[in-house]
Amino acid sequence: MKLVEKFFPIINKLRFKIGSKTRQYDDRFWEWYLFFNESESWTYDKMKEYQFAQLKSILYEIQKTSQYYRKKWEGINIDRIHSFDDFSAQIPKISRFEYRQHFKNITSNKQSDFNITISSTSGTTGHALQFYNTIEDNYREWAAICHQWRRVGYDPANSIRAEFRGFNHNGKIINYYPKSNMIRCSILHYNRDTIREYGNEIKKYGIDYFHGYPSAIYFLAKKILADSISFPQPKAILLASEQIFDWQINTIKDAFNDSKIFAHYGCAERTVLGGYCEKVNAYHIMPHYSYIEIDKNTGEITGTNLYNTINGFIRYQMTDSASQYDYSLCDKCKRPYYPIIKKLAGRTEDYLYSIEKGFIPPAIITYPLKQLHSISEVQFFQETEEEIIVNYTVMDDLNNQDINNEIILIKKGLIEIFGKKMQIRFNKVDSFERNSSGKFKWIVSNLNQKNIL
Repeated sequence: MKLVEKFFPIINKLRFKIGSKTRQYDDRFWEWYLFFNESESWTYDKMKEYQFAQLKSILYEIQKTSQYYRKKWEGINIDRIHSFDDFSAQIPKISRFEYRQHFKNITSNKQSDFNITISSTSGTTGHALQFYNTIEDNYREWAAICHQWRRVGYDPANSIRAEFRGFNHNGKIINYYPKSNMIRCSILHYNRDTIREYGNEIKKYGIDYFHGYPSAIYFLAKKILADSISFPQPKAILLASEQIFDWQINTIKDAFNDSKIFAHYGCAERTVLGGYCEKVNAYHIMPHYSYIEIDKNTGEITGTNLYNTINGFIRYQMTDSASQYDYSLCDKCKRPYYPIIKKLAGRTEDYLYSIEKGFIPPAIITYPLKQLHSISEVQFFQETEEEIIVNYTVMDDLNNQDINNEIILIKKGLIEIFGKKMQIRFNKVDSFERNSSGKFKWIVSNLNQKNIL
């Protein structure tokens, strides 16, 4: 019997995979995956040439198909753009607010020709954005992510991961996704019993990678250490969607000392993607994925998606900035990836606290904000453990009933996240105080978090 039990993880892993036609196996995914893997050995000049050719191609296409960009670029001759400097000098930037305001006219007049999906930003600026991607580009995105994870041994055909991110459905603490080779463990129900159940399911299915928000895996590690819980050690921990702090990494390493740590940085608009290499904990930006510019004075990142022709992101002003970066290639891995971002700024946020569920990571708080149209921007303020104040601004000339409906949706979502004991109060404001780059702090917590921790 013990010999059979020894092979249970292998058997369950096979059961989890058999019969599942995963998106990873689609030919379009494999074409992109092989392209990214092979091109990482290109020379710097070849990578630069490919990046610029792709940039010119998308400029021509968007100028033809987008009413808004065609008007915005009136008088600009794309034939006369011969370098990245020409591109930056001639093509104007577009802000998130501008993009959202003119989205209908930005969208391609060939929209009906595409097989599309609706996407949205996380809302971590308090101002979520909705847009389209093609099914084809979704394969490219997944291939680019797996290409980076490959550096810590991740195999898209065979590896199975446990996610500690996103929302779980139907109130369950574990959701199962055989077609995606993963399970999702709720990050809103951390206690001794649920964490042990997570551990049991991870062993049962032979899961070898953890993927999640740094804050979520930090709190998991903290609970494991505090309660002396025996928990499986993955091959690697894959961090994403939030800024990472040394104190988080130290606690994660204490709980999972046999695991490699990998992090990548990206965004829903797909205007930037980069990840650690095998030797250096800095984001190696992929030039054949997008083109980014970093302002020398402010560090603000402007990104251009090289593939989205349905609703193009061209010189799109992101809400992130880089405080430390380098355009030299990594002397450890030798990949032709540039720039290398050593430290991000602009994603540092406080956590909000729930009496019922503990600290809630910023990325999960954004979920009730993804479908907003009438409410423009949102800021969360917490001074006591029992109450959250939601400050908000609205779009001009909108119906009060539409605004009230969105307030009801936000409140319902927040109660689901924080529990019924949390008091949610809404407060309309004219504007938010912003820093020199135009950003505002979307979470303001005046709790003494050290006492709660």
